[in-house]
Amino acid sequence: MLRPGLCSITFHPLPVPDVLTLANEAGLEGIEWASKSHAPVGDLQTAAEVRSRTADAGLAVTSYGTYFRMGTGADFQPVLDTAVALGAPIIRVWAGSQNYAQADAETIRRVVDETLNLADRAQATGVQLGFEHHDGTFTSRNAGAIAFAEAVQHPAVRFYWQPLKGFPPEYCRAGIAALQPRLAHVHVFHWTFGSPEANTLDPEHVEPTADTLFVHPLEDGRALWESYLRPLAADPRELWALLEFTKDNTVENFGKDARTLREILQSLAC
Repeated sequence: MLRPGLCSITFHPLPVPDVLTLANEAGLEGIEWASKSHAPVGDLQTAAEVRSRTADAGLAVTSYGTYFRMGTGADFQPVLDTAVALGAPIIRVWAGSQNYAQADAETIRRVVDETLNLADRAQATGVQLGFEHHDGTFTSRNAGAIAFAEAVQHPAVRFYWQPLKGFPPEYCRAGIAALQPRLAHVHVFHWTFGSPEANTLDPEHVEPTADTLFVHPLEDGRALWESYLRPLAADPRELWALLEFTKDNTVENFGKDARTLREILQSLAC
């Protein structure tokens, strides 16, 4: 079952009450609160307040959106404590700092070992880890994401998915299918890589930059997103489709994207 939500980082300059109002007005059902803005790591009082405000607004805390990277040896305890105070069932984390194919055996071992260790600690508090599907990490390509997922078999380890920049739809659909058994959330946005009209750059050989990524209304990618989300609509688990980017970061465009997302989910549920 897919539910519509929002990543609060989309509106990081806005205060928490305004984000809650936007989500409610857009007909969304949950929010992934960002550690870089609305729920800073280690600020347990703010996290508890955000949790209370979210519940009062009739919305769910879907997750805690952090930038914690496995393999760095950074202190995870403040992140975990904040997630617990926030009432987040899952913490978004990142798998290392390079593509899986570029990592040596020792780096892979370090990231895997830390993941399994921290998954044990998270599980003891009722929290899971969810790995971002992102450039510059072990999950930046389908093969790496699958290999890493196989190496970190743990009940408290799950995965996010988003369309990898510039890759064709069939590649993206293969990636989401491979991760679906352990999927938690999908980050929803519609981008092109290379030009405003279409994907024109080869993502295997060109790194994305701010000048080569173009954000579009979700409506322009409706058919594409229907194909991505259709297999998840029949999944009996609760999964979240979270809007992450919107054209020009405007409230108006966000409202349109939210409506499109809700329409997609409603059509797939029929």
